[in-house]
Amino acid sequence: MLKQEKINEYISLVLLVALGALIAVGLFPFLTSLLGAITLYFLFKPSTIWFEKKWKWSRTLAVTFVLILSFLIILLPCLLIAYSLAEKASEYLQNPQVILEQIKHLISAISRKFKIDLFSEANLETIKNSIGGYVSNFLSQTLSIIASIGIMYFLLYFMLLKSQEMEESVHKLLPYSDKEAKILKNELESHIFSNVLVTPLLALIQGICACILFWSCGLQEPFFWGIICGVFSFIPFVGSSLIWIPAGVFMISQNNTISGVVILTFGFLIIANVDNVFRFVLQKRFANIHPIVTVLGVIIGLQWFGLTGIIFGPVLISFFMILLKSYRNDHIIKSE
Repeated sequence: MLKQEKINEYISLVLLVALGALIAVGLFPFLTSLLGAITLYFLFKPSTIWFEKKWKWSRTLAVTFVLILSFLIILLPCLLIAYSLAEKASEYLQNPQVILEQIKHLISAISRKFKIDLFSEANLETIKNSIGGYVSNFLSQTLSIIASIGIMYFLLYFMLLKSQEMEESVHKLLPYSDKEAKILKNELESHIFSNVLVTPLLALIQGICACILFWSCGLQEPFFWGIICGVFSFIPFVGSSLIWIPAGVFMISQNNTISGVVILTFGFLIIANVDNVFRFVLQKRFANIHPIVTVLGVIIGLQWFGLTGIIFGPVLISFFMILLKSYRNDHIIKSE
């Protein structure tokens, strides 16, 4: 009888794992939306509760108001900026000859100054062909992000609407006590606030600094490149330098030596320090996140989720570290 019970247990486990894997594979294209909904859930839940208690609103009204407010204040400006960038980038990508001419001019200037040959004509032709191939991928990813946002808000609405029931259901499924579950939830909240709030704030600061710098130094389309600089700042350590270093070198190659030196100096002293110093100082105010966690999270996130992985990658790594810490405390330290 005991043997038959064990067989039934194993069969149930195999079926559970198989169905779970099947569901995971089917939902994988929507993983970005799910992660976004979970992340925003922790961010918006306090506001929903505040409106509910302070203004005596119903849960439905509070959730609807918070989602509309978040769309107007946060998401809509981001979408407008993304649309402007996509439109400008499409102009460049659809006219690769313009970019190619600028690259040729920059390479020839560097070659004259340093007596080195960076690219052959064959390499330049390869670059031209590659630029044209990026147009469709760029536009398709933009449409994918818009669709993911719609699904994310759909999930987020019901998560906030039934937050208490959802948390109780999740708590019953997790093998943790009330105290451990509370600690796990608090740590996850602090990590989400650190990754989701600090990184965009620093990107905004760097973008504004870069816009002012490029405009004052006479770089063409300073606001476009300043915003791009802010977007690239999501990549730790080297992100924004991928924009202001070429910008400074380009200005020098155009015989605007003073402007180029100012861009490089200001970028090294101010923009780089915003990225490398204040990022981790601010993050530690919310959660003591090691820089390696952020770096690995961005790398993994970009590979799995594209642009949105800049945010969700570090959140996933942080969640993994929290679960690992909890497992160590429960099953390793207690057994010693």
